[in-house]
Amino acid sequence: MDKLTLGTRNVSIEFPGVKALTDVNFEVSTGEIRALVGANGAGKSTLMKVFAGANPDYTGEVYLNDKVVELRTPMAAKKLGIQIVYQEVDMALVPTLSVAENVMLNDMVMSAKGKPLMNWAQLRTDAKRVLELLNGRIPQYHHAEWTEYVQALRPAQEPESGARLTPQQVLETIRRLAPPDTIVSTDVGQHQMWAIQHLHFDYPGQLLTSGGFGTMGFGLGAAIGAKQGNPDKTVIHITGDGCFRMNGNELATEAYYGLPVITVIFNNRNLGMVRQWQSLIYDHRYSQTSLENRSPDFVKFADAFGLKGRRVTQPSELEEAITEALAESAQGRGYVIDCAINADEMVHPMVNGGHHITEFLLS
Repeated sequence: MDKLTLGTRNVSIEFPGVKALTDVNFEVSTGEIRALVGANGAGKSTLMKVFAGANPDYTGEVYLNDKVVELRTPMAAKKLGIQIVYQEVDMALVPTLSVAENVMLNDMVMSAKGKPLMNWAQLRTDAKRVLELLNGRIPQYHHAEWTEYVQALRPAQEPESGARLTPQQVLETIRRLAPPDTIVSTDVGQHQMWAIQHLHFDYPGQLLTSGGFGTMGFGLGAAIGAKQGNPDKTVIHITGDGCFRMNGNELATEAYYGLPVITVIFNNRNLGMVRQWQSLIYDHRYSQTSLENRSPDFVKFADAFGLKGRRVTQPSELEEAITEALAESAQGRGYVIDCAINADEMVHPMVNGGHHITEFLLS
């Protein structure tokens, strides 16, 4: 491959009230890795968008192999082989498109009437070629020791006959009884991570979660929307007692519009994830995490909206409760299962902020 050099000379750009870049000189060549470091608003993304043709109103020069080039549109940059992968990868991907279509999204052409004019066979061939080139440049690593180490951290499943109800038992029972294409939504916290660890997801959109945004109360609204869009699929909302109290009133929406969602509450009478941090990092000094003596009766709460519910306190009660919930859902009625979970249940592995990925907090 011929060596290429891409750079800027005295590039500046202004937005209303803000001078984002001032006389920036930057250069990168084939085989080099450069990192732009700076505070929010320093102009890192702005400079990259100049290269990508997404900030056309710059002054100064952009050059490729000492030849000045005009990058005033993304298409102009693309013709020179310059494209950008933005940091919000989850937002940049289109979940309804295939891998090939996402890879070649820039090449999708629209006609004047808005209809796609695509050679789909060529698109998939080109996408396959691009992926093969990318895979050839990515070092192949094998982490057998690491995988074995992480798997050993999984807590052993307690027998179903045990008196103590665990999150793992709840989720394993759901996985066993619910249809494989069941859509699952979560709120935020321990239950979110347990759900991701113990349930299986086979297609885009099967798991609806807000990731690390901390949006307590997200799950029920997401589940209702999923049921509206997928009336023939079972929809299960996994939540915690703290999260459910944020938005549980939306059971009214669920009941009114006849959108049957199964809500499973991991009720540990605490803000579990915060309590876990306080246990592991702050030597069990708890502050503002306990909901003890302040929790409503969630079964009666569901009944107030005309929905059935059940409280589960032992593993032996799980299968009957989930079976009944699935049957109610199939008949067009929502259901709430209130699962009594021990407050000391924790999600593992866990890494303290600012620490190395191998520095697990286990106890």
